[in-house]
Amino acid sequence: MSHIHGTLDKDMILGVNDVTQIKNRGFHSLENIGTYIKPDANDKLGNHKNTNATKLLNDANIYCIYGMSLGRTDKKWWIEIGKQLIIYVHDTSHDDSFPEHTFKAKDYYSTIFLNHLRFSELDKDDLREKIKKNIHIVINREIFKMQLVKPVKFYIEPFRL
Repeated sequence: MSHIHGTLDKDMILGVNDVTQIKNRGFHSLENIGTYIKPDANDKLGNHKNTNATKLLNDANIYCIYGMSLGRTDKKWWIEIGKQLIIYVHDTSHDDSFPEHTFKAKDYYSTIFLNHLRFSELDKDDLREKIKKNIHIVINREIFKMQLVKPVKFYIEPFRL
């Protein structure tokens, strides 16, 4: 487990992914602007969290991210995660009484994620289509309460670019 942005007790980092997310250009020249750019703040702390988290993501066959928004301020991590992905969405307003509601919701969350890949090494039409085919959206499932009837052995081949 990695707390990439610290915890309430230690090295809690609040901010944005990069300077392009700060609309007030007057702030771009502030001396300590790097303390509000999350990846830069980790680097300045010298805690190796960016390197360790990237290694964890690259080495994982399966990973679960729970309690994290699909926000732009974590673009760095969405790019890493975009190489293999299952998104669990907790959406209390989701109405699954008709399949088209679920199809629209899955397209919506997939689009949000894909928008984070813009202007990255993954922002190429052929790669975006490949990634889109490998995004699996799960809405409102009790994924942590699953009970297997009998032990099952399986291996999921990670999606690599």
